[in-house]
Amino acid sequence: MESIFLKNETLIRKLEIRELLFIKCDDHCLSFHSTNNIFHTTGCLCDILEVLPSYFILINRNTVINLTHIKEIKLSQRKVILLNDAEHIISHRKMNHLMKTLCFSNSKMILHTLDNDFDTLTKSK
Repeated sequence: MESIFLKNETLIRKLEIRELLFIKCDDHCLSFHSTNNIFHTTGCLCDILEVLPSYFILINRNTVINLTHIKEIKLSQRKVILLNDAEHIISHRKMNHLMKTLCFSNSKMILHTLDNDFDTLTKSK
């Protein structure tokens, strides 16, 4: 899935998944924050999570973030900072899941990078 279509009372908008930074929910009012804009609609956060790729993760009951847009995590404050400098609180219950997900993702990325470097080195010999 590369994009999703979002609908509100006045329009339907196509949103590229890779540009989606985070989603905030406030009593069934959803705000989709992308690199370009914010789109407001209504719905249930759990329904949205079902259609998004696995690199979107719930960090508290009102916020879903795109793991590919994380800039840093302040562990002592339980805050995640995204590339656009948006800060979000990570709940105690979700912190462990986030860390496990990141460790798995990072180890896969590191292994992938090492494999690519190894292939490059062996081909150049």
